[in-house]
Order: sequence, then structure tokens, then C-alpha cells
Amino acid sequence: IGAVSVTSVTLRLERGSDAGFVNQQLNSLVPGKTGFRRGSAIRAYHLRDVHRDFYLFDLLLFMILVLAGTGLLNGMTIAALGRGRELGVLRALGVDRKTLRSSLLLEGLLVGALAAGLALALVSPMAELLVAGLNRVAALDVPLMLPVGWMWAVLPLAVSVGVLSAWFPAARAGREDPAVAIRYE
Repeated sequence: IGAVSVTSVTLRLERGSDAGFVNQQLNSLVPGKTGFRRGSAIRAYHLRDVHRDFYLFDLLLFMILVLAGTGLLNGMTIAALGRGRELGVLRALGVDRKTLRSSLLLEGLLVGALAAGLALALVSPMAELLVAGLNRVAALDVPLMLPVGWMWAVLPLAVSVGVLSAWFPAARAGREDPAVAIRYE
């Protein structure tokens, strides 16, 4: 390989080797072009790179969670508006505002719980598929390691997003006047 196209070279020294002497010899071959980092510095550099990548990945996951919550809020609002007449009839028959809101919040809780169940059911097969694909494409031998700690957070997080997404439609349905809701076409 021509010297012009080489930007860096890695030397792996045996334990106990004098890195300073090796750097001196390299400086005599290529004056002013050498500098070295020890293994711990290289490892720290790669770990910073990986941590930055995972920070960006976590940020993307958070944005997906916000997008899912917004979609659920939209769906629940449309469902509550579509059932406006039925909700008005229930109110006219004596169902109080708190019970009506609670039923819509329960719907959000169930949607969140079902989403969490589906996510937890698919995590293992999807992880196996992704890691196998990564290993094949990148010629790596990455082991499959599931983040069990984060998996415990899926159910409460999904249920929280479901209930929060149902809060606005539930509050709106509870404030609706039964007479207006029944006349609504």
C-alpha cells in the first residue's frame, strides 16, 4: 500500500514491551508523523463512541414513544368523538362524570397493557433476527443479550402512555353536556 493512502497503523506489542522505544524507532522512520495511544486510551475512545451512539439510540426511542403516545391520543380522541352520542345517552341515564372518565381511562390502560404485551412477546424473536443479521452483514460474532432491566420498565411505561393519552379525551367527554351530546349528529 502506498504511503500516501495510509492514515494510521496499529501495532500490538507484547506485554512488557517498551512503547517509548518503539515510538522512537517509528519517529526515525517517519519523522514527525507518529504518535501513539495505549490500549486503555483506545478502549476509552471506543467506549465514548459507543456511549454516544446509544445516547442517540435512546433519544430515537424516546421520540418513537412520544409519537406513539400522540397517535394513541389522536385515536382515542376520534373514538370519543365518534361515541359522543352514546356517551351522552349514558350520562342522561345517570352515569356520573367520574365513571365515564374512568371507563375511557380504563380503555387507555388496556391499550397500553396490550401494546406492552405485544412488545414483550416480540422482543426475543426480533432481537434474534436483528443480531443474526448484524453478525452476517458485519461479519461479527455479537452475542444476543436482552436488556432485562429495561424490559421490566415496558409495562409501566406503556400503561402510563396509554392512560396519559386517554386523559384529554376522557376529560372532554366528562365535561360534555348530555343534552347537547344526544342531539349531536
